[in-house]
Order: sequence, then structure tokens, then C-alpha cells
Amino acid sequence: MTSAKQRKIAATVLLLLLALLTWIGKTQQMLGIAGYESVQDEAHGYLMDVRGRALEVYLAARTADGLLALMESVQVGPVVAEARPGMVLDPIREVMDHLGTMMAVSVISVEALDIVRRVGIRVSFSTIIPFGLVLLAAGVWLRIGRFSVTSFGQGVLVIGVVLTLGLPVAVCAEKFISKNVIETEYGVAYQDVSHIRSDLDNRLAPPDTVPSADTVQPFDSPSLLSRIEAWFSNAFSSLKEGTNAVRAVTQQGGMDTITNWLNAKVESALTLMAIFLVEVFVMPTLLGYALYRGLRAMIAAIFSPGR
Repeated sequence: MTSAKQRKIAATVLLLLLALLTWIGKTQQMLGIAGYESVQDEAHGYLMDVRGRALEVYLAARTADGLLALMESVQVGPVVAEARPGMVLDPIREVMDHLGTMMAVSVISVEALDIVRRVGIRVSFSTIIPFGLVLLAAGVWLRIGRFSVTSFGQGVLVIGVVLTLGLPVAVCAEKFISKNVIETEYGVAYQDVSHIRSDLDNRLAPPDTVPSADTVQPFDSPSLLSRIEAWFSNAFSSLKEGTNAVRAVTQQGGMDTITNWLNAKVESALTLMAIFLVEVFVMPTLLGYALYRGLRAMIAAIFSPGR
């Protein structure tokens, strides 16, 4: 028996043995001893953290959107002189609507990625990886015209390795990058967006309705809706004198003040959108592609026909 044939037999036996060990779960057990489960748990924890933050932002954005919609629906003046001063807040309402939509998509995407991670572990160890190894073993002996069994087996094996090892490693790498680079801006931006209700509550409170420090009655304070209605009632006198709707909304703080406030809220919302765009879509795509290419090259080098 020639040495080349002996190497083929040895490679075939080794691949089939590895396929059998993977199929019965022994490979996964050995990886568990090496810390595989801890990597999976860390990846799951990070994905759940991203999902939780996306839900927080979603609720804050939808709450702000609803409040701003309420303000825009308030009418000032009779039918013949109808005005909607709250429409000055329309730009931020539009941004909040987009932010809420993006957060909903982010939550769904992160949940889908975690499902792929969990299902990929079960399917890959029991089916995909063993099948790829069997194809590689067959490719040692078979070559059907231009169709290479070895190349096909390499592709199947890469898919299995990506789902079992590559995906959690990529998520952990994303966690490291995100925690140290991206999320440094999250806290400030989220607090700014989540405080829209209180900011509007304070801004729209008429000066004569704000209780003094000595007579604060927390349980009897007027609701936000009643403050809005009282403020618009006071603003109607300005409208009757010819003051336009924008000046009516901004008469307490001035146009510069309300413009700066709007700019700050819009900037915070856009910052949150950029953070989740990178975390949920850009980084997973780039890291996943780089990982796939790297594993593909490594497996092709290990199981090349010439070895």
C-alpha cells in the first residue's frame, strides 16, 4: 500500500470519527470543558442587554410621541380663528416616531439573532457539522467532474462552525467594542429622551400655577393635561391680539430657548438611532462577514485536497 493511499485512509478514518463524536455530543462536551458554555452565556447576556435597552428607548419614544400628539390636537380659539400652537413641536414628534419604529425593528432583530444562536447550537452539532465532515471524508476519494465534494463539504462545515463557535465569539467581540466605544453616549441620550414628558410639564406650567416651596402639595398637583389646557387658555389672549401660534407656544421661554430645547432632543434621538444602527446592524454584519471569510480560509487550508 502506497503512502498516499495510507494518508487518505487515515484522513478518512479521522474525519468519520470526528463526525461520529460530534453527532453523539462528545465534541460539544469537550468544548464545554474549555469554556464554551460561558461564551454562549455571555453572548446571550449581551443580546438581552441590547434588547432591554431597545425596549426602554421604544417606550420612551412612544410616550413622548403620544404626548406631543396630544399637544398638537389641542385647539385654541373659536372655529373661525382656530390654531394649533403645539405644531411647533412637530419636528421632534416625527423624529420620535422614527426612533420608536427603529427600536421595534431592533428588538425583533436582536431576538431573531438570539434564536438563530440557540437553534444553531442544536442543529449544527447534531446535523450540519457531522454532515460536513462526512462530505470531507468522501471528498478524499471522490471527485465528480467539476463538482468538488471537498469544497461543498468545506462550505457546510463553515456554516456549522459559524453557528456554534463563530456567532457567540462575534457577539462577545461586539460587546467589547460596544461597551468601550459606542455605549459611552447612550446614558446621556436616553435620559434626555426619557425626560421629554417632565421637560414639557415644567415648560408648559403657567407661572401662577406653580406652588411655592412652602406650600407644595404633591398629591393635589394638577395633571399635565390640565396644565396644557390652562396654558393654552392663557395663550389665547395673545392670539386674539395678533400673536401667531409659534409665539404663543414660545412666549414663556422665547424662540431661542424652545429651539435649543428641540435641537437637544432631536440630537439625542438621532444619537440613539445611530447607536442601535451600529450595534444591531452594522457591527454584526461586518464581524459576521470577517469571521466567515476567516473560517472559510482556515478550513480550506486544513482540509485542502493536497494535504
